[in-house]
Amino acid sequence: MLTRTIGRAIFLNSRLFGTSSKLTWASGVPTIAESLFQKYTVDVDEGPRCDPRGMRPFELKKKLRGLGNFDDELSDVLKYHPDILMAWQKLYDSFMNGNVKLPGRDPAGPLTFHHDADKTNVRILYDKHGRVEH
Repeated sequence: MLTRTIGRAIFLNSRLFGTSSKLTWASGVPTIAESLFQKYTVDVDEGPRCDPRGMRPFELKKKLRGLGNFDDELSDVLKYHPDILMAWQKLYDSFMNGNVKLPGRDPAGPLTFHHDADKTNVRILYDKHGRVEH
């Protein structure tokens, strides 16, 4: 929920600082990427969110047509395609993996064996590596 709020705040900030309601190539790649991110990632309530990774130029054209407020030639998509996808991918990654803690990133602490934790248990013998000796 927090990442959804952050995505909307980014989108609203881009709207407040000098962008018009119609998007063109002159609006800039970050603004277009934020609009695509807002529509196809943040505003999706049901169904899969659109991951821009590996999107081809003809797919980007379809997405730009679907924006509704994009008002420019779609023939320049090949020129701006890599930059738009890179900006959109950064927004998507921060939205989906914002506060996720992946396992294995923290170093393991010192090993505590059973004989250190329970000194009254003298029936089990351990070697120097903490393995039970039979």
